Amino acid sequence: IMITGCLADRKPVDLHLFRNYEGPAEILYSYPIRQAITCPEFEPLPSYREQLLWEAARATGAAPSYFRSFGRFVDGGLIANNPTLDAITEIHEYNMALKEVGRKAEMIKLSVVVSLGTKIYPLVKSDVMDIFWPSGFWDTAKLVSGVKSMQSVLIDQATLADGRVVGSNESNLFNA
Repeated sequence: IMITGCLADRKPVDLHLFRNYEGPAEILYSYPIRQAITCPEFEPLPSYREQLLWEAARATGAAPSYFRSFGRFVDGGLIANNPTLDAITEIHEYNMALKEVGRKAEMIKLSVVVSLGTKIYPLVKSDVMDIFWPSGFWDTAKLVSGVKSMQSVLIDQATLADGRVVGSNESNLFNA
């Protein structure tokens, strides 16, 4: 099992994978080396052996404005709204770690990817995103409309499960 979470106690926020198996860093170093090197003041993350499923579910369901954070975790969808590519990357890193330590027989061959639960939004007309320095009262009203449009674009792009970013990543992954 692999469940995405977002470590929100740092800047920039970081993706965390709740696992029920030994992760690549644990295979290579017996502890999460990336965290230990980059920022030692953070409390170490629990090992996959200590992680409880209900905690992972609670953490990944902590969608801001809907549910409170779960300790240092918020909804994994903030970083991995379409976690398929993260899962494929995890499998690749897992296999490379196994290869590095001489455990090639345990490597996983990816055959099929089934992705469920994502939504494709219909294309609809929107106000033009025109943000500028206002020169009068009516310009101020237009500026507010432009800022709202920009906010909508940023939210849409952060939560999009399909589109250009996903397509570009899939293209790089499957045509390599």
